[in-house]
Amino acid sequence: MNKPVWIINSNYAEYARLRKFAVACNYSSDIIFQLEDISAVINSKQIPSIIFISSNFEKTSTAKQCAAFKKQFAKIPVILLCSDNEEQATLQCDTIGAQDYLIKDEITLPLFKKCVQYTTERKKILNELQRSKDEYMTIFRDHPLPMWVYNMTDLAFVAVNRAAIFYYGYSEQEFLSMTIKDIRPKGDVPALMNTVNRDYKSGFYDDNHWTHLKKDGEQIKVHIFSHKIDFDEVPCKMVTAVRVNNA
Repeated sequence: MNKPVWIINSNYAEYARLRKFAVACNYSSDIIFQLEDISAVINSKQIPSIIFISSNFEKTSTAKQCAAFKKQFAKIPVILLCSDNEEQATLQCDTIGAQDYLIKDEITLPLFKKCVQYTTERKKILNELQRSKDEYMTIFRDHPLPMWVYNMTDLAFVAVNRAAIFYYGYSEQEFLSMTIKDIRPKGDVPALMNTVNRDYKSGFYDDNHWTHLKKDGEQIKVHIFSHKIDFDEVPCKMVTAVRVNNA
């Protein structure tokens, strides 16, 4: 384990105790460092293997520093060291992006090892999920056919790709302020509502041909394919629009 271990805690006695536990978890003693507060690591070029941070960080750090810490170390396992106030600990974990917490007065070596293992594995899984999501979104953004995601509850656009922006003429911001009804002729909206409210048995839908409106008012014929997805934990549909040649 060559990456450093950071213990952000101004109390030397607490640091020394945690250092012993970390060494017992096979972290080399020469890569374990005590840091006074969050400001000491923000913008650091080093990438630690794990961070332990005292709940006292709120007394020495601004909200802006906490947000910067959370963003900078989003892929690093972070463990909060706190008092016995579990409700406060949960809030503080969210503030700095910690995955778990240890109550200072209750830390034992077995508990310390278990927490480190759980936090490390959980962060590894979360990082892998985020990597997969990023790859999926890259494919979505760069797909040559117009694609978008809309909320199944209010029909609002929640994501559009570059092809849709180019082809339909709306900016991304304009798309995200609209619903899928806004790119249909008014006379087609009742049929659209019947389609989106239909209870399909499969997850993939061939929604056949529709007339769409571009920003300049031009009407185009497209073949719509869609499937249900959860987008940021919200029930949505992802749509692909294929231009139909005019006969």
